[in-house]
Amino acid sequence: MRCVTDRWALRLAALLAFFGCATTVGAQDAIFGAAQNAGSFENEFLVAANDNEAARFLNQATFGAKPQDIVTLRTMPFETWIDQQFAASATLARPFLENLAVIENNAGRALDQSYRVHRWFDTAVTAPDQLRQKLAYALSQIVVVSDQDAGLSDETIMMAEWNDILVRNAFGNYHILLTDTTRSPMMGRYLTSLRNRKFELDPTFTPNNLTGPWTITNYAALNNANQPDENYAREIMQLFSVGLVMRDYDFSPLPGDIATYNQQMITTLSRVFTGLSYACSGNRVVAGQTIVRSCGGCVGPSCYFNTTNFFATPPRQTLGPGGSQQDDLVHPDSYEPMFCYPRYHDTGRDIDGFELPGAAPGTPPLNTTLNLGANVIPAGTPEDDKDLVIGGGTFASVAEISPGVSRGTALNCQAGGLNDTQRQQCIDYCNASLATAVTGLFNEPNTGTMVARQLIQRFVTSNPTPEYIERVARVFDGQSGPARGDLRATIKAVLLDSEARRPLAQQPANFGKPREPMLKLVHAWRSFGAVSGDTRADGFRRWGPTNPQNAYFQRPLGAPSVFNFYEPDYMQPGPILTANLFSPEFQIINENTSMLTANDLYARICRGYGSNNCGGAFAGTPPNDSAYFPPAALDAISNCGAVCTGAEDVFLITVLDQWLMGGSMSGQIGNPNLASDPSNTGMRGELFRLLRTGMPGSLGEANPVNGRRREILYLIHLVSVSPEFAMQR
Repeated sequence: MRCVTDRWALRLAALLAFFGCATTVGAQDAIFGAAQNAGSFENEFLVAANDNEAARFLNQATFGAKPQDIVTLRTMPFETWIDQQFAASATLARPFLENLAVIENNAGRALDQSYRVHRWFDTAVTAPDQLRQKLAYALSQIVVVSDQDAGLSDETIMMAEWNDILVRNAFGNYHILLTDTTRSPMMGRYLTSLRNRKFELDPTFTPNNLTGPWTITNYAALNNANQPDENYAREIMQLFSVGLVMRDYDFSPLPGDIATYNQQMITTLSRVFTGLSYACSGNRVVAGQTIVRSCGGCVGPSCYFNTTNFFATPPRQTLGPGGSQQDDLVHPDSYEPMFCYPRYHDTGRDIDGFELPGAAPGTPPLNTTLNLGANVIPAGTPEDDKDLVIGGGTFASVAEISPGVSRGTALNCQAGGLNDTQRQQCIDYCNASLATAVTGLFNEPNTGTMVARQLIQRFVTSNPTPEYIERVARVFDGQSGPARGDLRATIKAVLLDSEARRPLAQQPANFGKPREPMLKLVHAWRSFGAVSGDTRADGFRRWGPTNPQNAYFQRPLGAPSVFNFYEPDYMQPGPILTANLFSPEFQIINENTSMLTANDLYARICRGYGSNNCGGAFAGTPPNDSAYFPPAALDAISNCGAVCTGAEDVFLITVLDQWLMGGSMSGQIGNPNLASDPSNTGMRGELFRLLRTGMPGSLGEANPVNGRRREILYLIHLVSVSPEFAMQR
């Protein structure tokens, strides 16, 4: 744990970055001293000592270990495998689905979210860029946008692009991810920052001429006197960056339990996130289709002073014969970064500097003096400046966003008649305000600690030690290696830390994490060679569940709220709470959900050649609209021929243990020739007894080969619903 003086030194560096001040290498050394290398993830477990350790690493870093990947990983250090993943091309969803929309509409079908979910499962099971996809999935639970929101439930292409924003940024910098998030129309619709408007007052002046002096005789509040929406301002702080309480590197609260922000900060930050709306880029071509978008004849900066453009929603493209099918394609302005419309952005100039009645076009009221007379500025009207304060007391970080020029001569971005130079100044001020806020939150030391802890929870363990969190947080902060926020360095630190890599025998009892229910299914599909029954030439593959939340209480990009499926600080009541341990996934795991998950796993794993292959004959035709395990994939595990020996049963159990559980299955099989031998213990011994005595005649199957296939499927399901598999270690 670092001392408070270390924390203050980091705040000093963060403040310098906040205000754009550079620090030399020597200055950094003076601040951090010997702590500069404290975030190193080097340890003695740099290579897999055996196949089980290789599989355990892959089960953390991917959606499930595959046998060929275990073999490959045994030939190289873990870090080499990670570097190869960094070099792999990103598998994206939106371009694929845009092309598919045209194909489907030509066939009389319309896209919906089920197509995106199928694409996600196909990528999770088959894509080679596994680490990128797994990290993007983890980020989707930190920076949440959900298709369960009414504003996005019908937006297949927009949600696919949100997926791709996370995928593209997974190996980038968290600062860029926060910036892209702030500008995303999907986030804008989800947390209502799209078309968020400043508090607007329209004064009435007398006399009505250009000679003055002028007196404000009345105010009219525009936009129904609404204050800026606070949703995004609140959640970017609470969930996407600094959290609720000021913390040390190791996640422990700083002395005094200092709140990171208060309501005043939320209100002030909400003023920064004003004026954002869809870009207006004109006509665009998507998947060979031209989508017409009128921008009112504007060119350059003038487009973003057009009030019609601010309120306009980008068009859709009607597809299909005669234009009768649903318009699945959307104009790229619907999902590309939002633009600043200065007319609606809070500049701190909402009281004076208004364009005077009767002013000649192109003559904005610069250098004017207003006599407010006896009028009182209405309650709720914001001050000129915007002070952004994170924390308090000694640990406060402060940034001020003030009007663009000195008060009284600031450009009135609400005025008419501005030239392009003046318009660009207004746009630049808006962009700079947004950048200052996002950069300040990114540079705040709490952000690295919050991100580090949640990534450890998603990949490795629900209860990392304070030292583990600190090591990863220091890497995020750029104290060793690349720049602050580098997600490649951060995920490498998460996966290669000594606490993640030390053998299971050396792990404490509280090491590991509950498996996410939906990922149990994906893991089984990956490890045991499941394929989609689809054989379409366009590459679209259906995997089965289109509403996985019904059985698993999870859905790709479908969290029930901005707080994700579960919260990182959740503690399951009972012994877990008593032991003061976190168990996020248990927030959606209970008696009811466990039964629903087990039943759906049974259906998905056992479904195959036309019947329930765990409870009926292994025969029929493979499905053409869902996943199944090809017979060849099952035979490769353990094809016994006419009769299975005890040694072959031991081999099957060893495979199940290694691929699904990384060698963590309890017990042993001491005597493969005697099922009732007392030395056959734990889960391994129970599965062995089941195979030798509990499945007479290979589940009653006349064909011994089909009987063995059914046994394998049955055991995959048993392991998938077992208490031991429920915990990833």
